[in-house]
Amino acid sequence: MNSFWEDTYSFLKPYSAFLGGLVYGAGWWLLGDAVTYAMAILHSNFNILWLIPGLVATVAIIVMNTTSKEDVVDSYGDDAAMCRSRVVLMLSYLLSLCAIVGSVALLLSEKQKEEQGDLWIGASCVIQTCLICFAGMWCWAFQGESEPSYTYL
Repeated sequence: MNSFWEDTYSFLKPYSAFLGGLVYGAGWWLLGDAVTYAMAILHSNFNILWLIPGLVATVAIIVMNTTSKEDVVDSYGDDAAMCRSRVVLMLSYLLSLCAIVGSVALLLSEKQKEEQGDLWIGASCVIQTCLICFAGMWCWAFQGESEPSYTYL
């Protein structure tokens, strides 16, 4: 069973940045589609709050992918550097969590609006944020130990 995961990892590693970028782009495309639908079909005004969860998730994956896997798991190196890397990684996880909570709060606030009757913009914010966070975690999980961590930016 262990060789199955190693084979899968070695097969997906060359395509990880492409697949992560594809999922990231799909998340932003989904929000763009929902905003266009809300403005063209529902005649809603553009609300800048629709962008905030996606932007926070984008900052979270940038912070996540600047942290090297070697610095987080390295047990024989400098303890202060390892602690800093873990704090930065934890900060990126907290930013991701805040983005998801913010998108759910946006979904609930859209549900409170009775005149619209459509939740597509709120649901697309939740889906977009989850896709962006997944893309960042995908790229971080497949980054190589020997390559620098900023190669995905």
